[in-house]
Amino acid sequence: MTTASDNFEKRIQRIHDLIEQPNSEVIWNDRIPDPDTPSQQRQIDVSIRRGGKLTLVECRIHQAVQDVKWIEELIGRRVSLNADAVIAVSNSGFTKNARAKAKAFGIILRDFQSLTAEEIMSWGEAADIALTYFEYREISIRLGLAGGATPPPDDLILEQLEKSGLLFKVIQEASDRFDQEVVPEFRKFHLTCRISEVSFGDADVEQVWMTAEVRRVTQEVATPSVVAYDAPETNAVDRGTVVQQLELGDFEITHASDNICIAADLGDIALPSNSFFYCFAVRFKKAKNLLSMEVIRPPPFRISLRGVKMQIAFRDKSEK
Repeated sequence: MTTASDNFEKRIQRIHDLIEQPNSEVIWNDRIPDPDTPSQQRQIDVSIRRGGKLTLVECRIHQAVQDVKWIEELIGRRVSLNADAVIAVSNSGFTKNARAKAKAFGIILRDFQSLTAEEIMSWGEAADIALTYFEYREISIRLGLAGGATPPPDDLILEQLEKSGLLFKVIQEASDRFDQEVVPEFRKFHLTCRISEVSFGDADVEQVWMTAEVRRVTQEVATPSVVAYDAPETNAVDRGTVVQQLELGDFEITHASDNICIAADLGDIALPSNSFFYCFAVRFKKAKNLLSMEVIRPPPFRISLRGVKMQIAFRDKSEK
């Protein structure tokens, strides 16, 4: 199973979390025992259970339009697993013969249609997204250490700085402290903070002093595409479930009536070098019910120790 198919199936799971009736249980990548050989577990892309009824949701993310052969496989799968219903979801649609076979045997079909720019405007429900990050330069850090009789060697300090995440902690505290104060232009500042549970050999970090130039950047995030989910014969603008895709990593907002869910994979987000992702803000044009929000991967920490000026202030704990 590829990452693309996993992500597609998870999108379908999020959609059905929004649109199914109350008390429904929607599970991605489910396993159910085969009725004829109970020791064998059968994999289901997405399962829906409610009131003792089982619906299988099978997903295809292929280039080719899905034909009658897949529909026939799903008819047999429904019988084999004693399912009450099967929903077939294709990102590329279905052939005419596949739609006819599905109608004859009660297989529910779902696909996606892209909204045009004009249709997105007429839809009027797209959320506005703003990204905030801090950009740093000219970073200088002074560590206050206390421990053994002699300061640890520089190579040990650099190694532990990488492992401990100390730079990340300091940058995070600086960003929190200056969230409302740093202007869009670079401004020099000084920060003093106490850091616990970080040590270099026998020496503990007691205090950190940082000097840097920083600016706070907030920018609007574009919506490159909006796709709508429903039966193949339903026009895009008439579909009840819409997925808004944003240019912020792999970021989706799923809309179903006044209910929404957010899923964001920010692991590959593009930021300038020496920048620290701070937050994103989501603004809706009217009140919405946020049913779930998932950050799949956090943004990477892009500030490197290279170019950071380091100084060590060491105190022997035996000194009085």
